Amino acid sequence: MAVIWADRDINAEYRAWYSQAQTNPWQPGPDISRCKAQLAVISDAGVTPPIPLPAAWYTQIDRFPDGRWLVVTPRTEGDQDNAIILDEKGSPLAAFCLGDGIQHVRCAGDGTIWVGYFDEGVIGAGVGAGGLVQFSADGLQLWAYNAAEQPMKESVDDCYALSIVGTDIWTCFHYSFSIVRLRDGQEARWCNDDVLGAEALAVDGRHVVLAGGYGANKPHLHLLRLGDQTAYLIASVPCPQVEKADLVAGLGATIHVVKDGTWSRFTVSGLRSQIG
Repeated sequence: MAVIWADRDINAEYRAWYSQAQTNPWQPGPDISRCKAQLAVISDAGVTPPIPLPAAWYTQIDRFPDGRWLVVTPRTEGDQDNAIILDEKGSPLAAFCLGDGIQHVRCAGDGTIWVGYFDEGVIGAGVGAGGLVQFSADGLQLWAYNAAEQPMKESVDDCYALSIVGTDIWTCFHYSFSIVRLRDGQEARWCNDDVLGAEALAVDGRHVVLAGGYGANKPHLHLLRLGDQTAYLIASVPCPQVEKADLVAGLGATIHVVKDGTWSRFTVSGLRSQIG
């Protein structure tokens, strides 16, 4: 788990500003330009030595297979750079623009970058209109779901969930929330009518776990089995950690949840064993 530490509680500052902004919307937000941030990795073996990191709101991070870091700010204006690449010691190597309205960022095993955008990015005039976009490691756009040469059956209006399993890209997006796999440029799609609005997915063979969802589905993990063209819900298991979590993300066969300083991991196989 990669984590960012700051020398100030910027989340508390933001909450205080947001509360005051309800009655005074013109009040400027907190200034974090002088905030000192550090990036480290937490694992069962301990914590790695931290490296310096530029402070920004809602920073998203992932790592390339060769150890370089990708650091992204989800919001930007025009073509201003909002992505930087750092080496393992924190030295900047490159900077480029990945567009506005970023919901998910994933570094693939082949060194490319996959970015899923939320609705404000998709309806804009920038690169986010592609919905789900693949970039080279230096920020060159390679492919966009909504602009594929052979149009898909539907478009990405809001990329709710994005995961990489091996070399496959898995996603679940508004409006139908079908489960979609991209493999070697080919798409496979499974209709999903049972769990709408999930924010993360994990995959193990023919089984998928979706985390969260609309309404009563929110505080649950949902196990589904992939049929020929339909994803069948097997069971939904209560998981209060998912609701109001600081982070819910799927990677491979595992759902990762961070809430109140606790990191929880839920595997597809573990959920299958729990259900029986």
